[in-house]
Amino acid sequence: MAKATGIDAGTIVRLARAYAAAGRNGSSGPAVIRLNYGIQRSENGGTAARAVCMLPLLTGAWKHKGGGLLLSTSGSFPFNDKALQMPELMLASPLGRPARVVNMSQLGQALTTLGNDPADGPGVKALFVYNSNPAAVAPNQNDVLRGMKRDDLFTVVHEQFFTDTADYADVLLPAPTFLEVKDVQGAYGHLFAQVSNRAIAPLGEARSNVAMFGELARRMGFDEPCFDDREDELIDQALKSENPWFAGITREPAGARGARPAADAGGRKR
Repeated sequence: MAKATGIDAGTIVRLARAYAAAGRNGSSGPAVIRLNYGIQRSENGGTAARAVCMLPLLTGAWKHKGGGLLLSTSGSFPFNDKALQMPELMLASPLGRPARVVNMSQLGQALTTLGNDPADGPGVKALFVYNSNPAAVAPNQNDVLRGMKRDDLFTVVHEQFFTDTADYADVLLPAPTFLEVKDVQGAYGHLFAQVSNRAIAPLGEARSNVAMFGELARRMGFDEPCFDDREDELIDQALKSENPWFAGITREPAGARGARPAADAGGRKR
């Protein structure tokens, strides 16, 4: 291991012994591993992540409060997803039922074989890509690319760059960077909800996801008021959660409504 990592063997042994002994024999506290994302995004990454996850089992660290392993704190941010997603719009559609959902990890199959079996329902005839680059990141890349090459697939890509997916676009729309949009985020590793104010106005003809989908809906004839909502309205809806963790959290400046504000991206209170 020393040869593979470039760390001397003595240091590796001391780390292993300190980790195994943490929380035992009067030491200050149990060991916790902060795994995070990244280790699995490599060759044999899944196996590496599983090996790390076994360590708290071998040492018994998982039995102690504060010990074990932490991947993400994202579940600590119970945004009001239902208000944002508005599933009632699907039920009000001509279908009168929830829309079919295809997992993005099955995009290759969705673009090549979905619809061949009558039980599948119709095949996919249109693809709208935003916030992703599936030609490079979706599994079974050969199937994904073969599907994107279909002459009968209408593909729209909303992007900042000429990505691999943009190569297959019938229509390519300019998207802004995070510096050009206002948003609210939870986190992977800490316990602060944050409001990010845009630093500059969107350049050129770039449109945010909110503006683009709202305008697209209007041009398609949808008249529901929700399609007029913009970033501030959606942030308010996201923060209006029944979960007690979000009690008093607001995007408004401190004192405006006597509520506890979310922090902005710089850690300052809003």
